[in-house]
Amino acid sequence: MLRSKEIEMYMPSYLYDSKNLLVCVLDADGQILHGGELFKSFFSLPKFPLFTSFYSLTQDSQKSYFEDIMLEVMGSPYEIFSAVQYYPRGNVQWEFSLLKNNDGDFLGIMGIGTVRKESDSNILATTENIRPEKDIHFQLDQNWEIIHLNDAAEAFFGGNRHGLLNQKVWQVFPNSKIYEYALEFKKVKEDKRERIFEDFIPELGRWYQIHIDPRLEHLDIFFKDTSEVQLLENELSRLGYSLDAVLNGSEEAMILLSHDLRVLRFNPKAVEQIAIFLDKEIRVGDKFLQNLLPGIEQKILGQLESIISGHEICFEKEIGAIGNPNNRLFQHRIFPVRDNTGKLIGFVYANRDVHENRDLVVKLSKDYHNLREIAYQQFLELRSPLSSILGLLELLDKEQLDKENQKYLSYIRILADELDQIIRKNSQKINDSLH
Repeated sequence: MLRSKEIEMYMPSYLYDSKNLLVCVLDADGQILHGGELFKSFFSLPKFPLFTSFYSLTQDSQKSYFEDIMLEVMGSPYEIFSAVQYYPRGNVQWEFSLLKNNDGDFLGIMGIGTVRKESDSNILATTENIRPEKDIHFQLDQNWEIIHLNDAAEAFFGGNRHGLLNQKVWQVFPNSKIYEYALEFKKVKEDKRERIFEDFIPELGRWYQIHIDPRLEHLDIFFKDTSEVQLLENELSRLGYSLDAVLNGSEEAMILLSHDLRVLRFNPKAVEQIAIFLDKEIRVGDKFLQNLLPGIEQKILGQLESIISGHEICFEKEIGAIGNPNNRLFQHRIFPVRDNTGKLIGFVYANRDVHENRDLVVKLSKDYHNLREIAYQQFLELRSPLSSILGLLELLDKEQLDKENQKYLSYIRILADELDQIIRKNSQKINDSLH
């Protein structure tokens, strides 16, 4: 019970109460310490799923895969590790990290997952956004033998799944390109660093982006078919348009995000901002939440549920550059992108510097008050002597004036009244223009 209270206390509320994300906390052995409502519903777990093993929710072929992931998380307490879980109700894209209290004590391994169903489509899914349920995925062990493959990989290899398992990849790969890829596989295995590259396989007439992910005991390999993306880019090029041209022509800093808030594309203004305000380089595939400008983290995280649900948010917030005490005011927007059926397929984050606009507003406000003060003073300064003149005209004894002087007096009275009306009208016009 104490551990549950601590988890609730130190887990962000937008995650603990999330209705759009699968959220769980595991102990070092993979036992479930906490499961969010969507997590329990998706896996058909009881209300209190304590002591249920997370590994019991995975396929047998993936159990060791997730055990490796948990070991990696425990060994790198400040990193986030991604994993894909294949499940009959839909594949889950997981991100695992350590959950600790303020003293740095271990509370558990926190998992945050998004469900990707077979029917999902993503027009904005560029070559950096893997869809495990559709893209070719297979795993190689230390001996380069296939230990797991999905349906797309089985079709790609053109053989029976059971006949492919435990076979060396060089012996069953469908074309000679494997000898080029072998060098990449070995390089990733040695460097322990992810490798992403594109290639065209002539025998299949298709473009693929190849992702190679190193794990403790195996390699995760994805072949993402990008032929449609290539055709789209070719068509845009033929018409003289490109997404890059749109981004580069924008006066705003813009970042295109995938459905799971990963960076797909960005323009030079965004690159410049990230360098100035975060002293780092933004890269395709980065998590957007790791590239938030300083000062907007709380605002974004506080509205994350609303963003993921497809609502647009807009706010103004001052941002300070590293080593520069002078903050600047920016307007920040995140708005959803939907396909022609209305399905949410991604997001756009945009911001623009409105500091000068604010300075202009402040200046206009000062001018407004100054002008109002001048108008008021002029009204008083003109009205005061005119009122005195009108008062004196009333005191004059017209009977003591001859007809000639009475005529001139009537002219003065008319002119004084006209001047009074002019002053009143001008004062009213100034007041109306200031409101």
